[in-house]
Amino acid sequence: MIDFVKYDPDAKPSFTPLVSLAISEKLKIREVKKLLSVSVDPPISDCQCIRLRDKKLTSADAILRDAATVRRSLMNLVDGRQVAVQVLDAPETVSADDIILSVRGFRTSAMKFLQKTEMVVSKSATLGQLHSALEGRFGGKLLSQSEELKDSFQIAKGLSNGPPLKASAALSLKWDDPKCFGDRDGLIGSAPISLRDGTLLYIRSLIDAAQAPDPAVKKQTAKKAVGASWVSTKSSTSRREPKLNITVAEKPVIGNDNNEPPAERLAKEIGVPLESAQFALEAAGGDIVLARQFIN
Repeated sequence: MIDFVKYDPDAKPSFTPLVSLAISEKLKIREVKKLLSVSVDPPISDCQCIRLRDKKLTSADAILRDAATVRRSLMNLVDGRQVAVQVLDAPETVSADDIILSVRGFRTSAMKFLQKTEMVVSKSATLGQLHSALEGRFGGKLLSQSEELKDSFQIAKGLSNGPPLKASAALSLKWDDPKCFGDRDGLIGSAPISLRDGTLLYIRSLIDAAQAPDPAVKKQTAKKAVGASWVSTKSSTSRREPKLNITVAEKPVIGNDNNEPPAERLAKEIGVPLESAQFALEAAGGDIVLARQFIN
């Protein structure tokens, strides 16, 4: 006797009881789907819209493949064994020659991710066919609908394990890496693409990516912000003092040579402690002119 539970990752709770059925361990998963489709209320019109998963405690684990038997698909098969049931919007078949990918869309202009989605593709598909499948599945959510400009997806591999990727880090992914995604006729299951079950792919719109913030510009902006905050901390927060502007005339430093460290040179020119000159230089990204402005 197998206990089937409905699985909806967007619902709370994610699992709800569905139906219990006596299932032969010799049945293939596709036959279990047919039996399940007529055993629930209301019935599911297309059994291929059912995705079965091995349930592990509080999570839905591996997707069960259609041609495999129940015995082969489920370890420790005993009465009360739970199987998670997902009802899909479109028919799906999962054969031994298929790869189950995790796909996550990224809106670059908004710096936001879409929810991660699983997608079944043939390991013998080409990269061009994968692009077509991605456009059919996610194009309406991510691609520009402009008639003047042809939009397409850029692809990058992610890490299946570890902490979730931050939006700022997504800008530095190897989007459309030519070593991996340079040949549209290359097979996705073979080197150098080498996609496997569980591979995480990030996708983004080519047109939307043109609006991505430049990481180098963001870094320089952050340095300037640090410099500005350092200058602001020099004033007292307990009382307001009259604004005083002091202009220091440029003059050559006697005894300076090309080998003198920039921080020491700046400290002598402006007449500030060496530590203050070093801090200003770091905040200005090594730009001695900008460091002078921070101190002044």
